Amino acid sequence: MKTITYGIITVMVTGLIGNALALWKNHAVVDHKVTVLEKKQEKQDNRQEAIEKKIDDLHWFIIKSKGIKVPSGDK
Repeated sequence: MKTITYGIITVMVTGLIGNALALWKNHAVVDHKVTVLEKKQEKQDNRQEAIEKKIDDLHWFIIKSKGIKVPSGDK
């Protein structure tokens, strides 16, 4: 009876350790994927900001080239 109990406990502890390792690996994989997505999003944000700045510069160039008086940014 004692041997069967030890066997059952051993199987349960082994399963617990296996589940813990699987969760740890899963967490590491998800963390890595999140990091990759954050880097991609940062690159997209930088591109978006660059495009917005170019459009803004073009907009102001067209306004100034038409001779429209623009108040200074101080006011």
